[in-house]
Amino acid sequence: FPVTIGQAITNYIPVLLTAGGGQPRFDHNPTTSESLGLLIEEQRTNIINRSQPIGSGWITQGSSISATAIAPDGTLSGVVIQEDTTASIRHGVYTNSMGAYSTSPTTFSVYAKAGVRNKLVFVGYNGVWSASSPVLNISSGTPVGNGWFRVSWTVTPTSSSGTAFVEIWPADASDNIYYNGGGWNAMSIWGVQVEVGSFPSSFIQTTGAAATRAADAAVMTGANFTSWFNNSEGTTYAETSTIGGTNSSQYLGVYKFSDGTITNRFGLYGRPLAAGYGAVMTTNGTTVAGLEPISGSTSTTVNTYSRLAYSYKVNEFSATRNASAVTTDTAGGVAAVNKLEIGIYDDVLNGYIKKPYLPLTCQGIVTGK
Repeated sequence: FPVTIGQAITNYIPVLLTAGGGQPRFDHNPTTSESLGLLIEEQRTNIINRSQPIGSGWITQGSSISATAIAPDGTLSGVVIQEDTTASIRHGVYTNSMGAYSTSPTTFSVYAKAGVRNKLVFVGYNGVWSASSPVLNISSGTPVGNGWFRVSWTVTPTSSSGTAFVEIWPADASDNIYYNGGGWNAMSIWGVQVEVGSFPSSFIQTTGAAATRAADAAVMTGANFTSWFNNSEGTTYAETSTIGGTNSSQYLGVYKFSDGTITNRFGLYGRPLAAGYGAVMTTNGTTVAGLEPISGSTSTTVNTYSRLAYSYKVNEFSATRNASAVTTDTAGGVAAVNKLEIGIYDDVLNGYIKKPYLPLTCQGIVTGK
């Protein structure tokens, strides 16, 4: 068949997309195209004033930058860091166009694509406090498709005073950020984020000022809820994974049925670094059934899916994780509820609710007998 030489073609490249306000965020693995499920995250703020596009408000040292790379979102906005040939200096970018650091755990992240350099170092600095990340290998980050990876570093600043800086420096093969430049494309970067939290949340674009993403809220009420829900008895199922959360006091919600109060509610939750997954029934202000841990689970592992089932009926409560032994409770009444909230109990899941493996009649969460 005929062959053309040197002509552009269009090929499939996974890209980051943005869901509109009021729309569910269903995510996919960019490598396998597998559905990850409904993403539910807590509120976060990107304190960098200009995370994307990288340009105005960013300063180069030993380098020049140009928006000439196809970015993770498919636009021509990925910034190429072109190192110069100066010896024994750093060859990267930095900015002080951002809000002050918090003294809580803070996560730095950037989407990066290797050029000649496949490693980078973050520096956080405010005149009082300064810290550098370990040398981070780009390909050890989270893949997002087309050679891009998201690289992150979490640190706890010791001061929130002074002018805040974030710096990104390519490193050479010997892990040095001070090296003799070769005049090459060091790497491409896109989408810088600095946020209070112990893990990176999904990207929040800023174009001139810090920006906040509200917590996701997936709620079902009214006829949408009462048309199918059986308050007297039922079985729920969910496949879920959390992407963060290391505080053992948290109750990372898989789902919660309630009457809008903490007096009448029941659901499933995860306890990172503590007792694993649990199920609970609170009726008229009293916890009548507390199934924790479910099936002997001892932890909630980040980025690992669990299949959870929970059945409820007066004096008959049971739960299981990954089809293992059933945990039961045989005393208590069922709370009267009128709403379903997905991805929250006391705390936000910060993770995914995925459709079940089992041949149930509804994807995600199902209930009723």
